[in-house]
Amino acid sequence: MDILEKQEYRMRNVLAYRAKLSQLQIKEKSQELDKYIKGTGAVSTGLPVTATYAIENSSDGQKIDMELLIPLDRDISQEVSEGVKQNVLDKGVRFLPEFLLTNAVKIKHKGNPSRIQESLNVLNEYIAEKKLVPITVGYNVTVKQPKSPAEIDEMEIETYVGVSPNAL
Repeated sequence: MDILEKQEYRMRNVLAYRAKLSQLQIKEKSQELDKYIKGTGAVSTGLPVTATYAIENSSDGQKIDMELLIPLDRDISQEVSEGVKQNVLDKGVRFLPEFLLTNAVKIKHKGNPSRIQESLNVLNEYIAEKKLVPITVGYNVTVKQPKSPAEIDEMEIETYVGVSPNAL
């Protein structure tokens, strides 16, 4: 697995949503956000990017503190602020004119997404060996989405982690 340094990842017109959700709630929220985006007349220009901040186990099951970033073809900041004001959208929804991650290390995972942790372990070992200081969580960018369940082992996900450019 190749790891690249000094990488950049950029998206424009991004609908961002962060919350603590179960796996089922993530799927439901994704569908709700897709419906909302279509209602504004905007179109997604790429697959959603995800970032996981924490995984918590509680009496009512596992909750994932995650962020979902969806790049769009146009600015919908007015619609988002009105939707939040009118409680049509969760308070966790916001609009970013630009998402820019610079000075990141990147690894590409090829294969079943259930094994992505192996790639992330390699990336974490690399960061530790090189004495890099992570300043962001990992942002997972799906590069190749399977068209059917039979193609799940051909999936490709790039993970970017921003690191401090400071030499201390």
